[in-house]
Amino acid sequence: MKIFFATLSIFCFFTVFAAPKTVDENTRREAKLLLTMKKYPEVMAEFNGHKFTVKMVAKWVMEKHPDFEDYSYPELLDAIEQVLDEKIYYTLVADFLTREGFPPSRKNTEKYLRDSIKKFPSELKKLKYKNSTISTLASDADRQLTVALQSYLKKKKPHEIAVSDDQIEFFYRVNQNIFMHDAKVDIAFIAVDKKDKNAFASIRNAYQQLLQGVRFEKLAKEINSKLPENFFGIDSFPPELAARAAQMPLNEPSHIIEFPNYYAILKVNQRKAPQYIPLDKASFFIRTELESRKSGIYLEKLLNSLISAAEIKR
Repeated sequence: MKIFFATLSIFCFFTVFAAPKTVDENTRREAKLLLTMKKYPEVMAEFNGHKFTVKMVAKWVMEKHPDFEDYSYPELLDAIEQVLDEKIYYTLVADFLTREGFPPSRKNTEKYLRDSIKKFPSELKKLKYKNSTISTLASDADRQLTVALQSYLKKKKPHEIAVSDDQIEFFYRVNQNIFMHDAKVDIAFIAVDKKDKNAFASIRNAYQQLLQGVRFEKLAKEINSKLPENFFGIDSFPPELAARAAQMPLNEPSHIIEFPNYYAILKVNQRKAPQYIPLDKASFFIRTELESRKSGIYLEKLLNSLISAAEIKR
């Protein structure tokens, strides 16, 4: 039996969205998929009062496999069976948790995530979130089920996901690279675009003002405001500036430096070497990760039990 969670992590690392299709395009794609699925009975699975029809499964396949038209026939059949399995497993667990008083919901998931993330060191927040927001994470149905299962286990079967201090420390020691702060350099700069015919005169004037005691930050704010929008790119700090700054002492403005497209004066305000996040700050992160892994083990046992009792007709 394949567990429908690749991992039982409450937080995702990447979220991929398919490009939206038009109504007419979706209608055509659905008709094509239903034609391929004509060998299946109208009701593909029935259990515990649930009926999954061919049209329902086709819709789920289109959501889970938006590029299904590129599949070979055997690959498409495998995808159909996998999606049906996942929906059966999901429904069995969701029904169980609802009966136990822990129904999966977006509201509960969002609260769980917000409460948890407050306890993560800032560096580990980035590791867990990547480019996803809490709202995006909480809208995912599988994650809602995972959070509901975690809540159930903590209240009803805490021994199933119990994590000792020794296990936390062992994980910390074995995975030291996860808990390393990046080196940090706070760089200030004054830059003038070479397309400006008075570029060198402007940067030289700025350098003279620095020698006369004008604050670096004041000059930077004034002069950098004249740069074209997104002069250095939308999201990237110029690597050539960082390379030069790595060789500079703290709090001392550089001489005028010429780059291919601009002149600049640099100042390094602060430099921090890489260092480890202390175990006491990382422990909550580690505990949630290990609890998630133990939840996955429990989920497999739970699914075996639920499947045996469900009398699934396919």
